[in-house]
Amino acid sequence: MFRLYKIKKTSFLSYLLLVFCLLFLLKWGAILVSYGYLLGQMQWWWIVYFVAMVIQGDFFLGGILLGIAYLAEFLNKKFWRVLIQIFILFAVVVVFADIATMFVYQQRFSFSLVSGMFSTMNSVVGLYIVGFFLGVAAVFGIALLLSKVMKFGLRNHAILLLIGGSILFKLVPMPILHVSGGELPVENTFAQWVIDSYKLNLAEQNNDRSKNQTGAQTSDFSSFLTIEEQREADNEMNSRLRLARLYPESIFEDFPQERLINARNSKGELYYEEVLFEALKKNPELAFLYLDRYKDWKGHGDKSILRDMLEFAISQKPQLAYTYLKEYEELVDGNEKIAKPLLEKATELYQNKLNFGDLFSKKPARGNKKNLILVFFESASAVDSKRTGGLYDVFPWVDKISEAGVLFTNMFANGATSEMGHIATLMGVEPTFLGTSLDTGYERFSGVVEGLGSFFKNLGYKTHFVSTASLDFLNQRTFLKKVGFDTFWEDGYDDWKKYTFNAAPDMALYEKTLDVVAAQTSPYFIGLQTISSHTPYATPYGNTADAAFRYMDQSFAKFYLKLKKTGFFENGILLVVGDHRKMTPLGGDEYRKWGPSAEARIVAFMIGSGIKAGEIDDRLYQQTDIFYSLMKEFGSGEVQVLDQSNDIFTQEITRNWAVKNFTIKQQAYAFNLSGDTGLVDIPKREFTEDAGMFDKKAITNYLYLGLKYQKNQNSDDISPSSQTGTKSQTVLISHRGEHSDTSENSYAAFWKASKYDAGAIEFDVTPTKDGKLVVFHGPKLYSTTCKQIQKDICQMTYEELKECKLSNGEDIRLLSSRLPKMKLLAPLLFLDMKIPENSACKDLKPQELFAQAKEIVMNNSMQEQVIFSSDNEELTSYFGKDSDVMTSVDANWKAASQLLPRGNYMYYMAPYQVFTPDVVLSLKMMKNRLGQKIIPIAYTVNDVGVFRRLKKLGVNYVMTDELLRLGEEDKK
Repeated sequence: MFRLYKIKKTSFLSYLLLVFCLLFLLKWGAILVSYGYLLGQMQWWWIVYFVAMVIQGDFFLGGILLGIAYLAEFLNKKFWRVLIQIFILFAVVVVFADIATMFVYQQRFSFSLVSGMFSTMNSVVGLYIVGFFLGVAAVFGIALLLSKVMKFGLRNHAILLLIGGSILFKLVPMPILHVSGGELPVENTFAQWVIDSYKLNLAEQNNDRSKNQTGAQTSDFSSFLTIEEQREADNEMNSRLRLARLYPESIFEDFPQERLINARNSKGELYYEEVLFEALKKNPELAFLYLDRYKDWKGHGDKSILRDMLEFAISQKPQLAYTYLKEYEELVDGNEKIAKPLLEKATELYQNKLNFGDLFSKKPARGNKKNLILVFFESASAVDSKRTGGLYDVFPWVDKISEAGVLFTNMFANGATSEMGHIATLMGVEPTFLGTSLDTGYERFSGVVEGLGSFFKNLGYKTHFVSTASLDFLNQRTFLKKVGFDTFWEDGYDDWKKYTFNAAPDMALYEKTLDVVAAQTSPYFIGLQTISSHTPYATPYGNTADAAFRYMDQSFAKFYLKLKKTGFFENGILLVVGDHRKMTPLGGDEYRKWGPSAEARIVAFMIGSGIKAGEIDDRLYQQTDIFYSLMKEFGSGEVQVLDQSNDIFTQEITRNWAVKNFTIKQQAYAFNLSGDTGLVDIPKREFTEDAGMFDKKAITNYLYLGLKYQKNQNSDDISPSSQTGTKSQTVLISHRGEHSDTSENSYAAFWKASKYDAGAIEFDVTPTKDGKLVVFHGPKLYSTTCKQIQKDICQMTYEELKECKLSNGEDIRLLSSRLPKMKLLAPLLFLDMKIPENSACKDLKPQELFAQAKEIVMNNSMQEQVIFSSDNEELTSYFGKDSDVMTSVDANWKAASQLLPRGNYMYYMAPYQVFTPDVVLSLKMMKNRLGQKIIPIAYTVNDVGVFRRLKKLGVNYVMTDELLRLGEEDKK
């Protein structure tokens, strides 16, 4: 019988049914909001099927819970009835747990995943979970209020019909459709038919969309293209070439990709081979690893690319022809096997190829093992030493002391800075400009043989380096470790007044060196660098150049006399060399005396056991000669040395020229003792200015092969794969630098991140009132000396901001001055643009700010290193159309899934909670506008458990504040 009644508070069954109805409507609202963009891919009958599929599971679970509640009504004991009803309410929460999370994260979460977040809870996750339970409670409350005011029609046996219907409906085989892509489960024949039909339908739709998108590209290019269309075509080509250089594997993993093989530039020319060759320049081995992808493929005009690809790979790395012979020896191109001509080409390349290492050979060493102290004399120039032939008597004490040994009157510096002198003397290679300034990372240079410190260590020496200036400066410590120094003495000067670079004066350096000498009980090699004669001049004698060099001269004299009293010279050698000529313009008299070579002439002498006193050696030497001379003098057996090196101990001369490298150009001056000078363009292997008789072939070959060697050693420096080693290792992105004990977004934090081997560094850029871009998070001046100021940064001019310091004492720097210094700190730099939300700053236009930042990046040739991101959706949408730079989407999953396919974005970054299996799978299936894969980045991950979960999901780019801890975990 029908019975109409008002729902009562005690009618749990009817109340439960009302809750189910409300939650079901709410759930479908969430699905439409969260998955509307995906449902739009489906035609209406598939949407109906999808609705039925979701109803099937929810209807079944609802029926079971209603059945349990119905049976509970027959229990006599109230306690058990209430206990079961509480269990049912909890089960309702479990069934519909993904509703709130769909609204928050724009995706479906299981209840177990949400509850699992308690183990890694932070304030944001906690807020979401609290919000979820409050939401469920609100639904229950609304149902209770509705039950007070409405009537509900219900048959006595309706519950039994609902339960029976839910069970029968569940028996209908309905496979799950993952509308975002992915494999569909197969349960039976009917399920297979549904899956096949669905896949076919999606394929037809995708094909139609592809034709619409690429029609303009595959049409007859003889037709006129607008300027905008030409620009767009070339932008797409440049973007693909950039991807090939940065992620060469991705080009071959997707090959043959229709979007790439049909792509044309503004002239209508196909360029897929150019992209493939660009990838092979980065990693020629890919031609063999992905041979199966293209060996049978024929491009336009029925042209095979097999032989071209393998020949190009072999031209880059001939040994691959032998390594992978089994992979291609049976392959045929045309009517002949390709193995024979490829091997012949590889052999020819081996015969003609000359490497920098070929300029070296083994020479007998003399085994004169003595203690050695090597002093880098800051800015000690030949012009200031009368005994060296100079014009001025600036170093009277140094000149007098040099009489105790041999003085080199024609010693040339290989560069113009301290770091260039260190590279040449401690590594034996030319400090040639590699395309990035040395002052941002000269530790990247590599020697053909071991560094000088390593050489002495292998002889059983203890190696020490003494400095009063911090070795953090210019990353010097990394370089010194690389060349083999083990012990560093840069602390312990608290009792000394500080001068230039906040360093103690040279006398403190010498006192520390004497202490180190006194503590030695075995053979030792000590290197030290003076600092007091470095600009800006500041010494105990005054702040002028005259005072600085007078102090330098007299403090060294005191050191020499004290060192002599220790008995050091009975079995030791003191070798002193200027690191470079002083950084002042050449005087007229100096130029007339020596010509352009005056720029490279430095003071150098040595005193000690076995060294003849009072000798003047006027033969030609340069700083690299010191390196190889020490190897031959101190080494045992045979040592590998540069053939064209002059020996300062035996005075054997094999080279009659010296070179001085430019600081920011791939050029060098060549000098000889006849006063001739030549200017060498190193990459072109030619003299562009010739003022004398030189062995041009020997000089240009030496410099060119040296440059090529260094570039080969650093060829992967800006490639993310160089930091990962293998595809599975994670790229750790340092969030605002490693700022655990310093200020975030500071150079100290960035440098520390580099020291901890960060795969990338993320930093923030925000605008000032006058439109300048500064490296700072904002919007307020927190963690600065101006934290009391209530204004946003966008309300202050840069001049006003210059009054503020970071908490570690650094200035808040302009992007234009900070970015070049970061070039060698990490392979990738993520630039997060902060757009002010303050209405008082509305005149600062996002697009104009981006244009300014982009210009800075382009001017520094960092467009393949810097990735732009912003949480401003308008700006993100705008720069996604830019093909000149790399970009990322930083948005929730719903917005991102709409933006990513429509732009040139290479990355998608989001809070780590967003990355569920479904989202990661969707990203793997998704491509950007150019058909390129999207790389996911999770932030901010500071928990090891979360880190492990992300690695299992395949999220290999992780932003963190715990760089060291996660780095250790990643190595396990």
